[in-house]
Amino acid sequence: DPDSDLELGLTGTWGITPDLTFSGAVNPDFSQVEADARQLDVNEPFALFFPEKRPFFMEGSDFFATPLTAVYTRMIRDPAWGLKVTGKEGSHTIGAYVVHDDITNLVIPGSESSDFTVLEQPNTVTVLRYKYDVGNRFTLGGILTDRVGTGYRNRVAGIDGLYRFDDRDSVRYQVLGSETRYQEATARELDQP
Repeated sequence: DPDSDLELGLTGTWGITPDLTFSGAVNPDFSQVEADARQLDVNEPFALFFPEKRPFFMEGSDFFATPLTAVYTRMIRDPAWGLKVTGKEGSHTIGAYVVHDDITNLVIPGSESSDFTVLEQPNTVTVLRYKYDVGNRFTLGGILTDRVGTGYRNRVAGIDGLYRFDDRDSVRYQVLGSETRYQEATARELDQP
């Protein structure tokens, strides 16, 4: 049928070493992913949280975990391609990915509610996560997320750590900073600087 749209996709994984994995996807097909559970959104002033169910983002997601959720992959709406490296070599744990998204979803958090808009433009998302274990008692980590589109940029960077006093007691910390720039029209529409 000449009117049907045929879209090919490719997903692959390569074990660089027994503990380091490279994954790639071009035009990933997420049509078989189970639907989100329905959530009541009547009179809900803040954005709803939906858990990630897409295989490319779920596999190795623990490598990107931090005490405060700094990575929310559900903002990546329509990925055209993605590359990811995850693994642990000795005391070093790494997670990194770059994804090109054809649509830019924006959630603008506020003290009393959140705003939401969609920019019909592509963006590129980069996430870098590194952790270093000092023995079995202390872990130090860092994270950088970067999302860039035409006239739009959002960066979050931070450090975190864990100190284990014994098997039951520990201290965990995280410090994050962020910077966001919008197109002038978007900033006016959403009442942002």
